[in-house]
Amino acid sequence: MQRDYYAFRKSELSDCLDALEKAYDDVEKAKQEKDKNARKQAEDQIKQAAEKAVKIEPHLAYLWYWARREEAERWKERKKAKQFSDIATAIRDAWQERLTADAILQTFHFIPDSSFITHLPSLSFLLHITFRLQKLYLSKDERDFYLLDNPLRREKVFQTPMVAATSWKGALRAAMVQQLAQWWNNLEPSEKETRNHRKRFVSRRITIARLFGTEKSVQVDDQQFESYLDKLGGEHQARWYRRYVRRYIAANGFFAGRLYFFPTFFNNLDLEVINPHDRKTGVGARGPILMECEPQGITGELVLLYVPFGPIGQSEDEKRAQVAQDLEVLAEGLHAMFTIYGFGAKTSSGYGVAEDAVEEGRIWTNISEAGQPISPPEEPVMPKDLREFLEQHPDEDFSLKPNEWREQHSATKAQRTHYKEARQLYRQYQQELDAHQKALAQWNTQAASPAQTFLGGKFDSLTQLMDETAKTLAEKLTTGGAA
Repeated sequence: MQRDYYAFRKSELSDCLDALEKAYDDVEKAKQEKDKNARKQAEDQIKQAAEKAVKIEPHLAYLWYWARREEAERWKERKKAKQFSDIATAIRDAWQERLTADAILQTFHFIPDSSFITHLPSLSFLLHITFRLQKLYLSKDERDFYLLDNPLRREKVFQTPMVAATSWKGALRAAMVQQLAQWWNNLEPSEKETRNHRKRFVSRRITIARLFGTEKSVQVDDQQFESYLDKLGGEHQARWYRRYVRRYIAANGFFAGRLYFFPTFFNNLDLEVINPHDRKTGVGARGPILMECEPQGITGELVLLYVPFGPIGQSEDEKRAQVAQDLEVLAEGLHAMFTIYGFGAKTSSGYGVAEDAVEEGRIWTNISEAGQPISPPEEPVMPKDLREFLEQHPDEDFSLKPNEWREQHSATKAQRTHYKEARQLYRQYQQELDAHQKALAQWNTQAASPAQTFLGGKFDSLTQLMDETAKTLAEKLTTGGAA
């Protein structure tokens, strides 16, 4: 199917390609005749034809001439090879001038806003960070047919450059694991044997698992200890970790994480040029290599959601303590990922690092300032006996006293008793409905101004998020009272 599609696109490009080759011949002819005006006119025609080809299908047009150049070189046709190389370069230059990202995704609101946090389970929070790149961001798309060998990853439908949600998850998890490994490796051998340090290692590992879900290559049967953190902490800590997972998280060892990531879309594009050199000769091995990138200084938005689902029967104090711990560890991990380890490709070379200062930083929760979760009040349920009575008497309004009702309906004593009980249940149910309406009105008022009602905060830097905002919010979560 793909072959047929590109064959069709090649037929659409025929006129443009013919015009490119004719204009190139006119340039060569003008050079020989030393006619500057004719040469300038022919060069303009090359540029116009290249721009037209880019509008139709830039990658196919470029790769067509690049393949013809390689074929000409195999047959030692140097003149033809140069012609095809120059035309391919003209197409690439025209494509580069049009190298802009499509902002159409902004109109679809793929990134959630703060209003929906009120409809999530209690103790959830939404974190929004508008970061600025300090170094270039690189990634690798899965497309095989592209003008460059190193395109940025793009959204499949709109072809807008993006950082996928899975990429964010992998980068953040790797940064947090590296943090844990660095702390553990910096300890003295005697310190690693103390219970406090071993307990802290297991606790941090459990927190990472709680945030991201089941670790790869980790089974809970205590038969294999092959994962990175198993080897790092040793078998004793590995058994300790598995015992906790089996008892308090999931008996089979498989569970989802509490963090949910959203993709980041960019509206700018640039090209990075690298030129690898041979170590022996010091000469470029294959010439300059073009790589699509997000340039230094542009901004992006990272949005992630935390939903603290856990085992049934867990006390409110335990839930709050876990959320507070997860929040502080998450803030430290975000700071490390953005400012130290980076995200995307070639992070070991310094790419994908962001500035500590952020354009905008916000965190929203569905916890009130008094410590109470703000969630819609549940509507009272009609008692079963009342529902059954109304099914038999659908028009009953319970305005009559029991004896009056018995006389009007020529009812038995048992039926009168049934009416009396249903009448009492109806009054209680109406009182519950009235209370629910008042509570719902109050909840709607609070939900209309989440920034004033919910716990949360603003931060101007990732350091402030780590050292102040997260710690303050964690303290309020643990001391705010029962939900």
